[in-house]
Amino acid sequence: MTTDTIMVIDDDEDLRESIIEILLVKSKYPGTKIIMSTAFSTVDNAVAAMKSGADDYLAKPFKRDELLVAVKRKLEKLRFEQLPPETVMDDTLTCLSNPIRRNILTAPAGKKTMRFMDITRHLEISDHTKVNFHLKNLKTNNLICQDRRKACHLTLQGEKIIDCLQLFSTRFPS
Repeated sequence: MTTDTIMVIDDDEDLRESIIEILLVKSKYPGTKIIMSTAFSTVDNAVAAMKSGADDYLAKPFKRDELLVAVKRKLEKLRFEQLPPETVMDDTLTCLSNPIRRNILTAPAGKKTMRFMDITRHLEISDHTKVNFHLKNLKTNNLICQDRRKACHLTLQGEKIIDCLQLFSTRFPS
């Protein structure tokens, strides 16, 4: 299992067995998000499941959409948990506060790589030094890197930031 795993545990009549199952999964794979579903829903059972490590709790019968919303919430949480540490995050957010840098970052997102002049043309910026300055800033923050042919592409961290920017844009449309 990887860190971006979501597991749904269907509780049977013995809550203790399900709690042991949750504890085992959480001890071996702490990054796993667990959604527990049960037909024996009580406040005490919900509290016990959450204390043992369940990340969400669904009472049966539940609608399909309720499960999909729970899974979507957990996926979003996993995305944010995989972001860099806070000190790096501050530098990254400062870097992304500039719209030109955000545009440079999203330019190669549709393609695997883009050369410097292709980015400059894509953004319709006539001042190459301005693009170069912002590219250096993105490289310093490990969001973009260049290969030997000077083609720019997103780093793994850059791809994660793009995912987060897309998430923000859907949550907070301008």
